[in-house]
Amino acid sequence: MSDNGMPLPFGKFETYFSSNRTPFIMHLPGAFGTSKVDDSHLVSLLDIFPTVLDYVGVAAPDKLDGQSLKPLVEDRAAEWRDEIVMLRYEDIFFRDGVAALLRSDPDGISKLKKNGWVPRPDHTHEGTYSRNKQQRCYFDGRFAYIYNDWYDPKGLEINPLGVGVPYGDKSLRSMKKAVDTNPDAAARVEQYLLRFQEELYDWTKDPASRVNLVDNPEYASELKAFRGKLLKWMKANNDALVTNYEETIGDGSE
Repeated sequence: MSDNGMPLPFGKFETYFSSNRTPFIMHLPGAFGTSKVDDSHLVSLLDIFPTVLDYVGVAAPDKLDGQSLKPLVEDRAAEWRDEIVMLRYEDIFFRDGVAALLRSDPDGISKLKKNGWVPRPDHTHEGTYSRNKQQRCYFDGRFAYIYNDWYDPKGLEINPLGVGVPYGDKSLRSMKKAVDTNPDAAARVEQYLLRFQEELYDWTKDPASRVNLVDNPEYASELKAFRGKLLKWMKANNDALVTNYEETIGDGSE
């Protein structure tokens, strides 16, 4: 498999379509027959472990989150998942980035702390910082429903980059340069910096997540259904955000 590239806006370190979708290639000489592509099943890295066990003839432990891909490879009928849940916990400001910040702004650390950054608990020295960025995305192969636990409608007042963007890279700076002359760019930048408490996209038509369908009455039933599905998944997996979600969004019944 590959990494998902640089952390471009709406890309890596998020829960958007390009944030987690990566190529995955299997090769086992003499076992697979002719080459083929499967783009109809929701496959996860969690499936690699049970797949390897299946091919070497070792029974998989009970209650694994992943499933063996062997039936899919061999075109055999298999009960398969109809959803993938993607999670994001924090933003990370790595030590090298913090060092560069301090070279340009000696007061950079105090500004980071003011905006919610704290030293990472797994680093004993002051150098790498992290900040809460709890996100959940429920994807059924077509629609994606995203819940941003950290959302703040005053995000741009708190920080020029909002509360969900760790720092401005070159790609974001180039987008911001186009704001004054390109209304579409201005809307896109604001969408990226501010976000929404909830997002709903049809990724078969809108893989770039440009049009949030949450307030579109035509998709009210889908929104209600996905709220319930995500909450059910959160409860089943003892998600730490269950209480926050129920208090903020509800149970999907309204």
